[in-house]
Amino acid sequence: FNGICRCARCGEAMYHSVVVAKRDSKKKGKFNEEYRYIRCIAERDGLCDNKALKYEVVEQFVIEHIKNLDFTQIL
Repeated sequence: FNGICRCARCGEAMYHSVVVAKRDSKKKGKFNEEYRYIRCIAERDGLCDNKALKYEVVEQFVIEHIKNLDFTQIL
């Protein structure tokens, strides 16, 4: 959704951010865990106080919205 999403606070573009955390557990041993977010570019640079949104939540919202569109009316 890069280039489509805009920050509600400052209006800057949002981008897809991936964070990989190294984990160590007794059951699984060492493994990497991936977290995906939609973040404001200005927030990344310390110019906006908007919080990151979980990518999966935004993705599910957009998909649910698109499923309800009548594409015959759009075309």
